[in-house]
Amino acid sequence: YTYTYTDCASLEFVWTYTYTVEDTTAPSIDPEASDLTVECDGLGNAAQLAAWLATNGGAAASDICCGPNVTWTNNFTALVGACGATGSVEVTFTATDCCGNSSDTIATFTIEDTTAPGLTVPADLTLECGEAGNQATYEVWLASATATDTCGTVAIAHSGLTFAGLPIENALGVGTVVAWTATDACGNETTDTAVIKLLDTIAPAITIQVPSNARMYDLDDQVWVSWVVVEEGSGIELLEATQPSGAYLDTAAAGRHAFQVSAVDVVGNSSSESLIYQVEFEIVLPELGEAGIPSFLDRSTGADGAEPPMYGDQPVAAIYGMGETISIAFQILNAAGLPIPDMDIQCAMFRVTVDGVEETSRQVLAWTSLAYDAGYAMSIATVDDRGAVLFEPGYYDIWLMFPGGMMERIRIQMVPGEA
Repeated sequence: YTYTYTDCASLEFVWTYTYTVEDTTAPSIDPEASDLTVECDGLGNAAQLAAWLATNGGAAASDICCGPNVTWTNNFTALVGACGATGSVEVTFTATDCCGNSSDTIATFTIEDTTAPGLTVPADLTLECGEAGNQATYEVWLASATATDTCGTVAIAHSGLTFAGLPIENALGVGTVVAWTATDACGNETTDTAVIKLLDTIAPAITIQVPSNARMYDLDDQVWVSWVVVEEGSGIELLEATQPSGAYLDTAAAGRHAFQVSAVDVVGNSSSESLIYQVEFEIVLPELGEAGIPSFLDRSTGADGAEPPMYGDQPVAAIYGMGETISIAFQILNAAGLPIPDMDIQCAMFRVTVDGVEETSRQVLAWTSLAYDAGYAMSIATVDDRGAVLFEPGYYDIWLMFPGGMMERIRIQMVPGEA
């Protein structure tokens, strides 16, 4: 501003004044920029970061001198990486007015990972002990769990035992629980479980090679016992046998002998094999009239006064009348001449010879099991109410079948008589 003053003498006086308005006040920021934390998307959360920067972290500025004419800038360059694809950055936002005055506000942008990884474990697995490839199947099963994570890599661990360490159970077993844990780069974890069952449902397999079922052995025969037990599962817990494999078979006593091998595995599956073998004995049919021994036939002579019938390898020569009932008494003796107790005899088949031709159709009685008690007597009735045919003239063979298939024949001749 210039001021001029003229006095009364017309003299002028001039004064010049300069008035300056300046702006030295920085803009006012309200609200300040705010920190922002976002969940990791695996791609750096670029859109969220850009929006946060564009809005100056939510800050706003005003200036008395410049009004709304305030310019925002920031110093962002890059995120500082952390676990996985997470990271953070501290950003300074600067508001500058039209006179170059500026104010700063500071905030932090953070990418975090709080989401556990996704985990998929295999279905429960059941294996039958002893099958080929079980270990490989189990190991593939353990390694088949998969995991995913948006923010980075995932490590999978499991609690599975080694295959050799798995317990073997029977069909009622509950199995072993295996837990898989997926852990991402930021330490978030997910756990899931499945069950492995290693079962033994198959009983031990027993094969008896010696003795053979129904086999006839000689007295005091030196035969080695041979049997095997195969157990491919849990192992043998209990094994019992009449005689151990490799021992001499018991052939000291004539007659029928039971032989058995039994096995129980660790989980309780059991099996047993048994058979009957014979030790050869001598059949002695006593002569008629011998003291203390029942007669072989109930008559000492035939109807025609013939000599008493013979026995053993020779046919009986006794002759009986038509329609008569014949009773036969016999004993079975061992090699020492002592009666053999407790023997089943299958009896009696009659074979008829008429005019020298054997007719098997003339079966009076079918084979039937009879209990021998060291003095068995057998009666053969020839009357119709016994369900038998009347004897006709000819030779009749009575067969006794002993255990092991050995048979003894008694032959009787029938001739027309007065009865």
